[in-house]
Amino acid sequence: MPNQHKPLPPEDDIKESFKFYYGLGINDKKIALHMRDHYDTERYGLSVRSVKRLRDKWELKSTRQQKHTLESIGEAIQDVRRQYPSRGADMIRRDLLVKLNMRVPRPLIQRYLHETEPHAVQARKQRRFKRRRFYAAGVNDVWAQDQHDKWGPRFGLWLHNNIDPFISFNNWLKVWWTNKNPRLITRYFLNTVREFGAIPVTTQSDPGSENYGVANVQTVIRQTLDPSLKGTLQHHWMRKKNNVKYEANWSVFRRDFAPGYEDLFESGVVARYYDVVHLMLNQIFPPIARTYSRIWKLF
Repeated sequence: MPNQHKPLPPEDDIKESFKFYYGLGINDKKIALHMRDHYDTERYGLSVRSVKRLRDKWELKSTRQQKHTLESIGEAIQDVRRQYPSRGADMIRRDLLVKLNMRVPRPLIQRYLHETEPHAVQARKQRRFKRRRFYAAGVNDVWAQDQHDKWGPRFGLWLHNNIDPFISFNNWLKVWWTNKNPRLITRYFLNTVREFGAIPVTTQSDPGSENYGVANVQTVIRQTLDPSLKGTLQHHWMRKKNNVKYEANWSVFRRDFAPGYEDLFESGVVARYYDVVHLMLNQIFPPIARTYSRIWKLF
């Protein structure tokens, strides 16, 4: 009787994509599902069991196979702690996966944190989000943007961020001498539109003058593509903390990313590596800050 199962795809053709999905931390079933986009399904097949065999062959161990203990994860977590002193279990787990390929169960990380820093764990629990509802129909339905000013007076660094709330993707996270110039913010928007080859259905922001350019450009482009929209504004002005996704995004930024780097940036101010007042003298610091902001954007 002939073999009813299809042969495996050539390993050289699928290995790179296979490792990519493994690196995302997804399970074997989802890897098998996503890998269908990377080989001819009429000729080849890749079952969940085959995924496991290939992982074993390529020494890509699962969470259970890595067999981590409190002792084996301690040093790695402390390395994360030095950079992100306020990071919780979920983000630490993601950090270990992305940077060190350590697949650690969340309960084990929680246990380590409870044993080593119980007061910090309790403090994080007290600052949990109050959930609010936000609706987006799909990818590129809404782009929400906002500025962050807390680093401006201290370090001369002014942040601006734009996010697609449906997939929680940071379209941009920029650091510059200002975030109040509407031409600058409009340039961020246009550069991103050119990069993606698409525009959102609508944009939204707080009602600040720095966002007027984006509102106007978005409206003109949408009306050009769809003349039936003539006379309508394709931008939503969100008042009094109603820019929900952005309030949440900046809250995570302040709690997770900012504390460790603020100490680093403060040392630059104290050591006079750059001048907060005379911005033109700062040739090094903003590029460094932009590099770190790109790291946070990935998460």
